[in-house]
Amino acid sequence: MGVHRAGFPGAAALLTVGATAVSVRGGGSVPGSLLVGLVPLAVPTVWAVSFVAWPSLRWHLVAGLLWLLLVAGWVPGGVILTFVAYLFGGLGLGWALLDDWRADGALGITALPLVLVVGWAAAQLPIEQIIAEFGQDLRASVQQAVAANLEESARQVQLAEYEKLIDGLQNLLSKLWPGLIALGLLGNAGVIWLLGRWLGRRVRPGFTGRPVPAFHQWGMPFYLVWVLAVGLLLVAMRQGVWSQAGLNLILVAATLFSIQGLAVQIFLLGRICPPWVRIVFWTAAALFFAPLILVSSAVIGLCDQWLNLRRFAPTAGPPRLG
Repeated sequence: MGVHRAGFPGAAALLTVGATAVSVRGGGSVPGSLLVGLVPLAVPTVWAVSFVAWPSLRWHLVAGLLWLLLVAGWVPGGVILTFVAYLFGGLGLGWALLDDWRADGALGITALPLVLVVGWAAAQLPIEQIIAEFGQDLRASVQQAVAANLEESARQVQLAEYEKLIDGLQNLLSKLWPGLIALGLLGNAGVIWLLGRWLGRRVRPGFTGRPVPAFHQWGMPFYLVWVLAVGLLLVAMRQGVWSQAGLNLILVAATLFSIQGLAVQIFLLGRICPPWVRIVFWTAAALFFAPLILVSSAVIGLCDQWLNLRRFAPTAGPPRLG
């Protein structure tokens, strides 16, 4: 058994070498591009599962260092930071899974090293330039989409309206990009966490990890209420950068509360409506009322922090993810 387990760090290094090779050389085709897109999920997951199978920090650091040395020979200097982040994010998650951390802590320790990736990418290509290029691509698409058989005056009116919408979208993105990136990192960490739990149970006998409730029972940690309150306070100050920081805090907290609100609605509808009604309701909501559902879900999720809309045991409350 000792020899078998001792092979996990080496196996993790070999697997991630393969994934790295794909990420460096396999992006020229559509299948290769799809595989490259999976690397930020696959590499941290492999290291996390390896650590769960054989929790030796020393051997994993040795294997990880050898892997990074191999990677350094393939990629430009700055890119190596992304792989350092993948390594420590995966090992941190493996530690959190074995130590039975709460979900929010496990997501945090997985996502935190990925800030290195964001920082490196922002240094190579500033966010403002990304938003500007996005606007240019959008304008080019609009130019092609607006009917060419319209009279020139009508066509220019339509283009002017679209131009205002694109300018508004760019302005919004320039204010909310930190919150959008934070949500993206949390979402990426969430997928790695779920994969790590699922695979960890299969490589380590007896490992179960902290139980994860069914989605309709999900609840967010109460400290998000304070995050939302601080965001509202900063916005009320109307002090430029502080107001922008408040908007991003509100975005992150409201998005997470909307997940709890969706769980509440699924729970309540499941108790009062037959399956076919729920299918019709959620299909119509997704097709025609998605923005309204998200906003109302955020409000419901916030209210559920106090009202216990699903009538869980008063001493326990909803099974929170944090």
